[in-house]
Amino acid sequence: MAAIDRKTRDEITNLEGVHDLVQTYEEIAAIRMQRVKTSVLNNRDFLSDLFDIYRQVRFSYQKKLEEEGRDGDDSGFAVIGNGRPVFVLLSANTGLYGDIIHKTFDLFVKGLESRPVDADVVVVGRVGQRLFEAVRTNLGISSYKYFDLPDSSSDASDFVDIVSYIAEYEKAVVFHGQFESILVQKPVKEELSGELSEAEAPAGEAANYIFEPSLERVVGFFESEILASIFEQSLYESSLGKYAARMINLDRAVVNIERILEQANQGAQKARHNDDNKKQLGTLASMSLWGK
Repeated sequence: MAAIDRKTRDEITNLEGVHDLVQTYEEIAAIRMQRVKTSVLNNRDFLSDLFDIYRQVRFSYQKKLEEEGRDGDDSGFAVIGNGRPVFVLLSANTGLYGDIIHKTFDLFVKGLESRPVDADVVVVGRVGQRLFEAVRTNLGISSYKYFDLPDSSSDASDFVDIVSYIAEYEKAVVFHGQFESILVQKPVKEELSGELSEAEAPAGEAANYIFEPSLERVVGFFESEILASIFEQSLYESSLGKYAARMINLDRAVVNIERILEQANQGAQKARHNDDNKKQLGTLASMSLWGK
């Protein structure tokens, strides 16, 4: 019986250790989530409106080229980006994020299946790289650009290389997890491009704007600064979605461990009661023998 008790005690000790460790990771995820949540949600609407303004500026520029009988290649300054699209997957370096990373990857693969022939591919995070390596041959992709980004990162300085690389493209299609609520994180596809579809183009006569010092300079500013800021927001959105998913996933693990721990404690208590009952029966049997 002693050997069984020792085994049970060891199991309970191990479960308590795992419980404390997982709970600590959950608290860390909650702290990181709160650190970026306010700024991400506040910037979301602002940058969305700013992006709409950029698209209006881009539309005005295209109209000017049409009126002057020119196209972007001979406009006198660089075409917006390098003229090519890039498909970007924002994943993670580690696990414990539930299914949000895999759902985002599935959406990314679906997007790649209908990509333009000149599209480049960027993968951020080791988990995404591992998943992508398993399917890229089937997708007909011979090369891609990889960036490593620590999961704990929330500092803009860590994004510099990625943002600088993406800013060179005319259009970035970004796939990442997005925070909807504490319990809901969903994979999203964002198209960072200044192009307006026919449906989005202003109806009738477009508003006239005065651009200072010039329309070209204004478009150039949006090229180099605004799109980079919007992509940086996507990185923060991805981080917030991952932190929330990890917190919920770890909370479920804590609940499961507590349930198993309760069962183990009940088993140990039952074993102690059985042991006490046997001792009492032994004592009573001894007393009866002495009575004889």
